Amino acid sequence: MLTGNKYEVADGRSNQSRSLAVLQGDLRSREPAGGFSRPAEEFLKLVVDGDSALSLLSLMREAAKSRAKGYEAYTRVLLDWYTHDKFWINTSGENEVSVESLLLEAVKLVTDADLRQRVEEALVARQSRIYDEKANKKSD
Repeated sequence: MLTGNKYEVADGRSNQSRSLAVLQGDLRSREPAGGFSRPAEEFLKLVVDGDSALSLLSLMREAAKSRAKGYEAYTRVLLDWYTHDKFWINTSGENEVSVESLLLEAVKLVTDADLRQRVEEALVARQSRIYDEKANKKSD
């Protein structure tokens, strides 16, 4: 029989609810003996009960802010090195890495528009000087 947009079968359950029951049964049959959904269910209960959801969101926001501040500090240090003509740094022993490449990667993660602008200006100014020096050598 047709009721709304759902077809009901003889036992009164819709095809949609029957499919969901089959899917749930299939997923349960794939669980390891101890079950892996219990810890997830307990975590969700903890989050949903009381003010835990708000506390979790607040904690996540603070973690994101701390991470952003860390990226900004890292970028400011790299920018200082770059503007004071330190273009290579040693990382883990013998490997040298370009400060310019680190700056290009770091600036993607910075949320402060002013800092991003300063990095962009420093990178463009340095490249302009390099191009000017090459042009002057060719004209000599």
